[in-house]
Amino acid sequence: MTVSFLLDKGVNINDCGEAYGTPLQEASWRGADNTAYVLINRGADVNLCGGIRGTALLAAATQGYLDLVKALLRAGADPNISSGPKGLTALQAATEREHWEVARLLLENGANEDKRMRCIDSPDLPGAIRHDHSQRCQASEEEAANKVAAEQQRDGRKAEVEGVLQGSLSRIRISALID
Repeated sequence: MTVSFLLDKGVNINDCGEAYGTPLQEASWRGADNTAYVLINRGADVNLCGGIRGTALLAAATQGYLDLVKALLRAGADPNISSGPKGLTALQAATEREHWEVARLLLENGANEDKRMRCIDSPDLPGAIRHDHSQRCQASEEEAANKVAAEQQRDGRKAEVEGVLQGSLSRIRISALID
């Protein structure tokens, strides 16, 4: 295999090109499982960020490569690193692309949901995760609705006060003109 030959010749396994990152990141993006496995087994840093692919885990999750995501997690990939041009985590990328099996695997391996992740409701997620996620989404949606209602109430009071002040100023101007 070419990768093994190059590594045997002393090529830096974590060398980072400007656009595409490390060899592991690019192999993960392309779904080149055998190349990625060689790189992982030879000590490639699974958490390096760089280039347009972000981490290797982000690249594999974005593309929906379940077996590669499993291998990266087993090798110690951190599912909570935000990287790539959008600053996404692997879970955010997987849900954005509707790779539900990858999302489930990431959640089972410690991926944290955050408020930027869209709420997902898929029968492909296991019941306990779907139920827990559904409750969190419902709480987030209720929290957002309460915040909007409070802002509207505050804006309503502000408009009411502004109206009273405007009316008072008008009365003051009129009385000043009369006097």
